Parts: sequence; structure tokens; C-alpha cells
Amino acid sequence: MSAAFLRRAARAACWAVALAILAASVVPGEIRAYSPFNGLVEHFLAYFAMGLTLEFGYGDRLPRGTFAVLLVGVAAALEIVQAYAPDRHPAVVDFLANAGGALTGVGFAVLIGRFVAREP
Repeated sequence: MSAAFLRRAARAACWAVALAILAASVVPGEIRAYSPFNGLVEHFLAYFAMGLTLEFGYGDRLPRGTFAVLLVGVAAALEIVQAYAPDRHPAVVDFLANAGGALTGVGFAVLIGRFVAREP
């Protein structure tokens, strides 16, 4: 598989993960899908996937670290939005899991990118 194909696949996955995170963040709790994982693990893994796919898919477009800062901001914003969503509530511990997952995902993608040659 070419690097261009993998980059396109990462971009598609990135948008799918973004939509899933948005939906899971704002829909009422009684209709939200739940995973078998603990809530904090679920938060961490969702944002890890977001950071990983965002950096793999779009990392060549902005300076390193930009997506990490962006995702921490998105995590904070979505936690605040939950204050206005029915049956939802913002939580600092959820934000920390989100931010930790995002930073780890971006960092992991950068680390892998250093060892994998990319096509121009």
C-alpha cells in the first residue's frame, strides 16, 4: 500500500471518529451507545483514535503539535457543551481522559511517522 492511500484512509477514519465523538458527546444518555469499556477508558480510546488518525491523515499540513493543542481544545469545548445537553454533565476527569488520549494518539503517530518513510 502506498503512503498516499494510507493517508487517505486515515483522513476518512478521522472524520468517522470525529462524528462518533460528537454524537457520543451530545446525545442524551439514554440513547447513547455504550462500549464494554469503563467510561474513562472509552474517552481515552476515542480521543486516542482521533489524535492518531488526525496526525496520520493531516499531519503534513500543519506544524507538529498543532493537532494536539486543537484536540485538547475540542475536548474542553465538548465537555462544556454537555452542560446544555439533556441528561449529560461535564466532568473534569472526562476532560483529562480525553486530553490524555488525544495527546497520546498524536504523539504515537508522530513517533511512528519518524520510523516510516513517507512519500512526498
